[in-house]
Amino acid sequence: MKKMMLVIALLAAGTMAFALGARESMTEDEALAALELKIAELELTDEEAAAVREAFYALEEGGFQARQALRLTEDCLDEGLRTAEMLQLSEQVRLRTKDGDSLEKLEEMVRERIRTAARTGGNGKGQAPGGAEGVGAGAGPGTGLKP
Repeated sequence: MKKMMLVIALLAAGTMAFALGARESMTEDEALAALELKIAELELTDEEAAAVREAFYALEEGGFQARQALRLTEDCLDEGLRTAEMLQLSEQVRLRTKDGDSLEKLEEMVRERIRTAARTGGNGKGQAPGGAEGVGAGAGPGTGLKP
């Protein structure tokens, strides 16, 4: 009977430790390591990988936790956003952060870019997605963004 109680107690402790571990925030290093795995999985070029990292850093600078910034960046990659789209995303996040947009508004802007990429087939050829936050929103000549 004592052995059974000990086993149950150990299982309960293990379950609690696992549940707490799942809730802990991810460090930036852990998120970057996961991002590097995704970059390798997709066999991105050095230029594409640099743009992906830039988008991740911009999301973190915008106030997102590392786990959330990683998830948003990976979602963008899954829909085919690559160099130009990721660089535009980085710039838009920084501009909107400077303008005081909330995390909710920033996430909605990113999600809209993802939805637009999904609708257009996410070609990954460096063409900017359209939609509400795409080329037409605050675009200037050359980069597709405000200076």
